Amino acid sequence: MADLWTDYTDMLITQFDGTLGKNYKVSLRELLTDPLKYAGEDGISTQFQNMREDLIGFIDDSLGGFKEQKEQYEAELAKCHAITKQLSASISSKAALKKVPVIKPISMNTNKADEIINVDSASAEVVTLVEKLAQSSFLVADFTRDVDGKNVGSWLFDGTKNFIINVYLPPNEYASLTTSKDELTALFEVAARVFAVPEDAKRTTS
Repeated sequence: MADLWTDYTDMLITQFDGTLGKNYKVSLRELLTDPLKYAGEDGISTQFQNMREDLIGFIDDSLGGFKEQKEQYEAELAKCHAITKQLSASISSKAALKKVPVIKPISMNTNKADEIINVDSASAEVVTLVEKLAQSSFLVADFTRDVDGKNVGSWLFDGTKNFIINVYLPPNEYASLTTSKDELTALFEVAARVFAVPEDAKRTTS
């Protein structure tokens, strides 16, 4: 269901429907995929409230046990931020010398195949590589993104051949679960408007 939510969120929905979701007449997947389909059903608002509370409660309980993963994620994110800062300075400096524009586009389409390189350090060799790419490109597109207040670098060097340099942020269970919670919260907000359920509504039995 990649067009509606991420793979990790899809896994959580499948897990919920196979466990806690068995207590409900409609599956969470069906409810979030097409809430309008169930808008007129008797008792749907109550079911929705309880499903939302069950799933978010499960996620919060799980996050509470991820102290080690959280600390690891924060350390990796801080490392990515430091690498991004150093590489960004090198790219800007060398691009400026050759008058190569560095832009921050909303999106970018190209007909040329991209060679993607993921890096997890700002070693002398990596710095030399990005500096050479910056000097030999027609332009540099900066797709650096903000992740929890830290920068994770990504640059497309558009030249005779395109190269993408990404600062590698390792997968992390805590980060994946946190992202899915945000994603599900947004999906629940959409469904809540359909079912006229207040955001802060609590579990009901009728």
